[in-house]
Amino acid sequence: MDPKRKVIYLDQNKWIDLARAFHKRPDGEKFLEIFDKLRNGVEKKEIILPLDFSRFTETRKISNNGRRRRLATGMGNLSKAWTLAPQEKIINLEIRSALTQIYGELPSIDF
Repeated sequence: MDPKRKVIYLDQNKWIDLARAFHKRPDGEKFLEIFDKLRNGVEKKEIILPLDFSRFTETRKISNNGRRRRLATGMGNLSKAWTLAPQEKIINLEIRSALTQIYGELPSIDF
């Protein structure tokens, strides 16, 4: 990943606002300007708007199929499939890295 790219993590309520703008809904008009800026940044590869497990879980909970589909489509369009690694994967990698730095090699430990 280009170190100059900015990663912007959005909470679910902001994804909902942006999805409303993406679908040109009347309640999304006030978010059109920021939506366009973010979309341009994504297209120019200046920013990344990653999704994470919590976004998928919260979106899946939406019982209205149309609403859930619109949100997922908007999220997919802006995220370009960038995701954050699950915490349990990151923790093991960080532990391994720390142990390697301390001991010079990875000790024989089963994770």
